[in-house]
Amino acid sequence: MSSPGKQPKAHCSPKPRQAAPGTRVVSLPVLATNSGGSSPSPAHPTHTGHAKVAHSKAARWRALTLFAVYIVMIIHVVLWRIHGTTISPVEPSESMHTLRTGAINAGFVFFALAIGSTLILGRWFCGWGCHIVAIQDACSWLMNKVGVKPKPFRSRLLMWVPLGFALYMFVWPVLHREVVRRIFMDSRGRLPDWLGQSDPIPGISTEFIVHEYWATFPTWYVAIPFILVCTVGAVYFLGNKGFCTYGCPYGGFFAPADKLAIGKIRVTDACEGCGHCTAVCTSNVRVHEEVRDFGMVVDPGCMKCMDCVTVCPNDALYFGLGKPSILAKPRNAQAAATRAEAKALRAARYDLGWYEELGIAFLFLFYFMAYRQMMNSIPMLMAIGMGGIMAYCAWRVWTFRPIALGGTPNSRLQSLQLRLRGRLRPAGFVLLLITSAMTVVALWSGYVRLTHYRGELTYVKLHTPLGIALRPDFQPAPGELANARRVIDRFTTTERIGNPLQSLGLRKRLWKLSPDNELAISYAHLITGDMPSSLARMERVIDEGRPTDSLVFQAGQLLQSQGKSRDEVLALYRRALKLHPELDGLRATLAAIFIEPPTAQAGLTPPLATRPDPAAARALLAEALTDKPLRGSSLLNAARLELAINQPGAETAALAFVEQALALTYGRSSDLLLSAAGVYAQLSDRAKDEPTRKLRRERAIDLARQAAEFGHALPQSRIAAAGFLINFREPGLAADQAAQAAATARKIGPHSTLAQTFISAANILSGLGRFDEALALYKDAATNLAPTPADLALAANGNEGGSDAAWGLHGIATTVLQIGLNRHGPYILEGVRLMELARDAAPGSSVIRHDLAMGYYALNRQADALREITTAATVADKNAYLARRLSGLLAESGQAQESVRWERIAVEREAPTLTK
Repeated sequence: MSSPGKQPKAHCSPKPRQAAPGTRVVSLPVLATNSGGSSPSPAHPTHTGHAKVAHSKAARWRALTLFAVYIVMIIHVVLWRIHGTTISPVEPSESMHTLRTGAINAGFVFFALAIGSTLILGRWFCGWGCHIVAIQDACSWLMNKVGVKPKPFRSRLLMWVPLGFALYMFVWPVLHREVVRRIFMDSRGRLPDWLGQSDPIPGISTEFIVHEYWATFPTWYVAIPFILVCTVGAVYFLGNKGFCTYGCPYGGFFAPADKLAIGKIRVTDACEGCGHCTAVCTSNVRVHEEVRDFGMVVDPGCMKCMDCVTVCPNDALYFGLGKPSILAKPRNAQAAATRAEAKALRAARYDLGWYEELGIAFLFLFYFMAYRQMMNSIPMLMAIGMGGIMAYCAWRVWTFRPIALGGTPNSRLQSLQLRLRGRLRPAGFVLLLITSAMTVVALWSGYVRLTHYRGELTYVKLHTPLGIALRPDFQPAPGELANARRVIDRFTTTERIGNPLQSLGLRKRLWKLSPDNELAISYAHLITGDMPSSLARMERVIDEGRPTDSLVFQAGQLLQSQGKSRDEVLALYRRALKLHPELDGLRATLAAIFIEPPTAQAGLTPPLATRPDPAAARALLAEALTDKPLRGSSLLNAARLELAINQPGAETAALAFVEQALALTYGRSSDLLLSAAGVYAQLSDRAKDEPTRKLRRERAIDLARQAAEFGHALPQSRIAAAGFLINFREPGLAADQAAQAAATARKIGPHSTLAQTFISAANILSGLGRFDEALALYKDAATNLAPTPADLALAANGNEGGSDAAWGLHGIATTVLQIGLNRHGPYILEGVRLMELARDAAPGSSVIRHDLAMGYYALNRQADALREITTAATVADKNAYLARRLSGLLAESGQAQESVRWERIAVEREAPTLTK
């Protein structure tokens, strides 16, 4: 028996082929075999000649297992299509949602179990449970059948890509929230725009049942190329399991876990080093070398496919538990020596020198960044696959350079001859053309994405609240107006260069802006005063995106503000409902238009008067009851409709609908529970006897409490519950929920909704007459929103469009002033003080100065009031409303001459508008 550490001599052809100049020559051990199959090999007298490598006995079982994975996936989708609900996607990528929100889903549990089992069994999941590996193996098998044997591409730096993306997907969200945020956040919990925003997770919840199963997956016309790129393309260009090696972020965790695993492919003394195990390994692992030197396979690329075990002619390999790879050492001194030699050979087998490694790493990063989200479609994993393939192709094309400059005279891509004796072959020309074309596409996509990114960075600089932009005394400050125009220009430029074929008359848009981008443009148009363009963008979101109820209502209000008729507004609502039947709030509002008086129509300003038509209302909601999945909001709308129509049996039908909604195991939320509480409140008022009324009242209060505790007992859930309890005439319970909401928000620490929670809680407490507690919360909110030195510096440098701090203080001051004018005089002083702080943070805001003037008038400080409104009318040099308002106030103060002058100015400012 030969020494286990001794490498047998290579058995080579008597007339070896001479290598072309400039090419790398690598000596590989080729083990001789004897055609007889039983007598010793002449190259190694102790080897019994195994003439042919056996077929893997595990391959068929693995194929059946992977086929079963697809069957389970199909069953998953079919059940969702039938029932409308199912278990959340069992995909490791779903873990990102858990890490960001704290909502544990099936994907997170699955990924955790996969990693946990890898710590015991090694990297088994990739080989036996991954649907992408299944297709890659099938591609390898088919390619071998047609004579294409995928040669693995070997790169040092690209090997780190999976780990890098694994850290980005699964570690960076936590690091960003728990470390980066704490270092860079300001007093309001905000981060610099370029770092993105994140808030603390208030607690852990579960999200195992969903009804939007496909929400996180690409559409079919993206999914098919996605699969082809990450399987066929990766295998052909990068070798067997090319995507696993250079792209899969999940493998980025499985590989390190494998180093700690106790389950390994191990070897007995029966091993003769025949190399059959390495020959059948589809994971590019040098099995015979590793078991020779370590007694086990230590390469984390080993996927425990068991092919090597089943083809070993001496049954020397087995899967067993023992020492993990991280503790493995060479078996003896001779193994250590051969290991050093093998390490040197492995380094020689890399396809690239270090300069080329750096170049291909840069190319990968460029292609990945350019292709990711191209046309708002390409997902990250597909972009990784495209980046790796294109970086490889670009390197191949680079080798076509003249030989005098270091080019390679002969070059092959699998079975294709790209270059021979310094001349390009047809396959080389095709590769050159395709690579050049795809590089041009990458440059185009990268430029579009860069322009888009600049638009997003500009958009976050807009601070004017939507309600302020609709006020008649609003005129954007020069800085705000300039930013709004930049937003419009950059996003429309993105749209224009993203659809170059439209200039040729092609109506289909290749690169559509996302609904959020469309809303950003709509908002920017609103700031510039271009109402028709703003409405057009909103309607595009309704037609092509996924609008919310509030967005459709805003579009309706814009139509009304432009003098459109009731029928035109109703037509917009009906169109939106036809395209998006899930908009239950819109459906309920449309039904309310047909059965309620105008003053009761929620969401419509002014209300749309129409004749009562209960049949039309019932038909609207009956449509929602036929949808799958049946939504709780649809059932609750039906319950409210039954009570509104008030026909015999209405209470019984409403009770049945509300209980059916509460019985649903998916889609439950604080809003749904509060809506159900509202129905029970109506039923309580209709009860004909005291026991029934009391029972329904208790049920309503219990549902409101459940809503307050729902979803980690978030402050906004408690605030919503408190509002319901006020309307339900439970002031004590409402005040308690408001106080708990404020306490919870304070416990969470600085975050983006802290001030708003204080304001909402204060509004509830002031409405209950608890003014001292409310005022303390208003002051806490103002402290949280106090201008930072950066805000004041921007104001001092002429950026007078306002800031989050200015408009936040303005909102608090407006509320406090209103309470002071209506109920509690001392609030006026605090309101004026807060409005002065807002003015200092945004001295160029005409709206803030106007409202401060009204506060001064309430304190009988007429001189201060006139000074502020004069400044407002001067700053807003195109606003006729403020000029006329100032004219009236001057007339009341006895300054007739100034009043006449400002009235003339108002007429002059109106002239351009009238002309237009």
